[in-house]
Amino acid sequence: MKWILIMLLLVNASLFGYQAWQAQQPEQEVVSSFSVQHGNLALSESQQARLAKSAEATQTSQKSTQSTSAKCVRITGLKESDSLPVVESRLKALELNVKQVRAKELLKREYQVVLGPFNSIDQARSEMIAINAKGFESFVISKGDLANSLSLGLFSTKENAQRRLAELSAVDITARAIEIERFNEAIQLVLDSKSSLLIADPTLASLVNQFEGVDFTRFICN
Repeated sequence: MKWILIMLLLVNASLFGYQAWQAQQPEQEVVSSFSVQHGNLALSESQQARLAKSAEATQTSQKSTQSTSAKCVRITGLKESDSLPVVESRLKALELNVKQVRAKELLKREYQVVLGPFNSIDQARSEMIAINAKGFESFVISKGDLANSLSLGLFSTKENAQRRLAELSAVDITARAIEIERFNEAIQLVLDSKSSLLIADPTLASLVNQFEGVDFTRFICN
């Protein structure tokens, strides 16, 4: 009986000692083991889709950054005897690479109300007399794409041209409005991509805003 009690005490002591040793072991090994097993798991379809979407977003962001870094600045509306030398000298004082470029600039848009063309200039003149008799001033266009047509007014806005068309329609005259763009050759200032990155929009605005009609835009460099 005595030996049985001693054996039970030894077994209990051994079990208690093992539990105490296990409780003292760091949890890092368990977490590490879980991480290894988790890392070896195959990705689900939804996880793969999220990773693909993330990669696509990263590529888009990189392309956007590249496009931004490849933008130049164009300054338009400059006058050779006034704003051009002033703006150019100020940009060069900032040690920016600026060059002059000759280009066509849109001067203004106009809207011409026309009737025709007719088969001949004589027919156009006959129609002009009839229209003038109705109280509308007109003249014959003898040259260009509108030759043998009648001009019934030239307007600075589309709204005014539409108003004239309505007035003509009220007396059974079916005319049309043509948009005319007028250009002039001007000198523009262009900053390359490196210089464009060095100057902010507020600074550019302060350089050009004092001159009427002068403006700047950022564009993708060639």
